[in-house]
Amino acid sequence: MNAAGTPPRAPQLWYVGGAVALAVTAPPSEVIGALIQATRPSQARLQHRDLFAEGRRYYLRPYPDGFELRSDSKTIWHRKRRTARAAVLEGSFGQAGAVTTLRLRGRLRTPHLVVSLLFPLWMTALVVAAPWAVEITVVVVAALLLFALVAAHFDAALQAHDMIFFVRKALEDLPPAEIALLAAASETIIDPARRDFDAEWTRFYEEQRGG
Repeated sequence: MNAAGTPPRAPQLWYVGGAVALAVTAPPSEVIGALIQATRPSQARLQHRDLFAEGRRYYLRPYPDGFELRSDSKTIWHRKRRTARAAVLEGSFGQAGAVTTLRLRGRLRTPHLVVSLLFPLWMTALVVAAPWAVEITVVVVAALLLFALVAAHFDAALQAHDMIFFVRKALEDLPPAEIALLAAASETIIDPARRDFDAEWTRFYEEQRGG
């Protein structure tokens, strides 16, 4: 974490999926409050029951200009164990008048990547010790590492997708931002030089057509 109280930016390679932008007519503090409330299962919010299927839980860490969200669920083979938190969903706020924009982006967690590589690295030691040709050894080792990286990436992408759905669902009760409000936050400026050019071009075109 840096001096501003925000987490350091991860390398671009760590990010999974594309960025998602949301807009609501509410301050960031109200957005954080809605997310914190949504992380707690409640019978009063049965419309959110799908968010907690398979024992899924959400862990929110707010920052001055955004938040981080993690998630896990129960494992199939052992009810007391939880799945790995493969991804982190980063949310950053922006404001334009009464409208708060929220930019969401998922990234792969480094601890999950390291754990995912432990078994392939152990298998790599066995492959290197085998009396195989160098070409076969290189291909097998590269395949093991590549499959591990792809699997970790897809695990993170799936978790990030589920967490983006959670954020969308949690903010449904907040008033959405209208296009008129977004348009009012900016002004369209007509360049006088461009206006004169258009007028001159129209006059030139009419002269050529008449001549």
